[in-house]
Amino acid sequence: APGVELQSGFRSAYLQLGPGNAVEAALAERLGWPVRRIQLHHLATITHPQLVAASIAELVAELSRG
Repeated sequence: APGVELQSGFRSAYLQLGPGNAVEAALAERLGWPVRRIQLHHLATITHPQLVAASIAELVAELSRG
């Protein structure tokens, strides 16, 4: 969440599910986090669980490669 101080070395990524989270995705990019965008909606975890899970897996793999 914006405004939260993270510990040094904290690794994170951001999955944007729809256009309503563009500001947060841009902030994550500025922080150097890997970002993936799925142009769906905030209920995508329910309506498209396989696509969301695959996108999260890609982000985790990217973080693991470091």
